[in-house]
Amino acid sequence: GIPQLKIPPMDPLLIPELSVDHASGPVTIDSTFRNLHIQGITNFRVRKVSTDLENYRMQFDVAFPYVQSHGDCEINGKILMLPISGSGDCWNNYTGITAIGLLIGHKESRDGQDYMKVDEFKFSIGMNHADIHFNNLFNGNKELGESMNELFSQNWEAVFQELKPLVDETISAILTDVARKVFERFPFAELFPVS
Repeated sequence: GIPQLKIPPMDPLLIPELSVDHASGPVTIDSTFRNLHIQGITNFRVRKVSTDLENYRMQFDVAFPYVQSHGDCEINGKILMLPISGSGDCWNNYTGITAIGLLIGHKESRDGQDYMKVDEFKFSIGMNHADIHFNNLFNGNKELGESMNELFSQNWEAVFQELKPLVDETISAILTDVARKVFERFPFAELFPVS
């Protein structure tokens, strides 16, 4: 993290609470994650960067080999038409993650210097594989819980596609906040000096 900019540590990234309410398609769930720790997000490779500095736009294509999350979860709903409920800890492993980010801003002048005011930092995520695991499903019924976790792991793509808009929106909100804190602090010419 960067305490001077009020940017929290990014690895692990702690999300105190995240609500997921999705009520359409084969995945209809109402869940709340608490103390969600996300690890591995600082281990990335930039595959491509495109800039249009005159119009305050930047596009990033990045890859993360492996990201893991764990925390507490309350979940109720249906996955592929099967009911799911429970409250306990959960962990997820994601591999082969790709992300396209578009940073959009505009010029803002302060104290005789130009700054980039960040309007939004939109992200779209893809991945090669996910392992999803929830403990204490169905009031601790181990057999039902293991069956549901196996169903999650076998059908992770369908679950991910249903929840992808929410995942993209959540990541975009977090990164927009971080980008705003960086760009409001430093003049544009200091971040992007003309050679």
